[in-house]
Amino acid sequence: MSSSTGGLSAHILPTSATMIGVCMTVMSIGHLGPRDDMRLLIDRMLAIDALVFLASALLSFISMRSRKSGVRLEA
Repeated sequence: MSSSTGGLSAHILPTSATMIGVCMTVMSIGHLGPRDDMRLLIDRMLAIDALVFLASALLSFISMRSRKSGVRLEA
């Protein structure tokens, strides 16, 4: 297992932050088209994805900042 200052968390944090931005951008662009049931479904799926990526970014940040439980949180 890698240390809490590097490793997997250092890769997850910027990637999940980027994916949050992608989800929000796609949701914003989707509002330019006509309103229908499919758009509502896509909006909900992207919102759930953005929340999962937000949780991932938050947990990886906490893992990187934590000295004692960083390795356990990363796992």
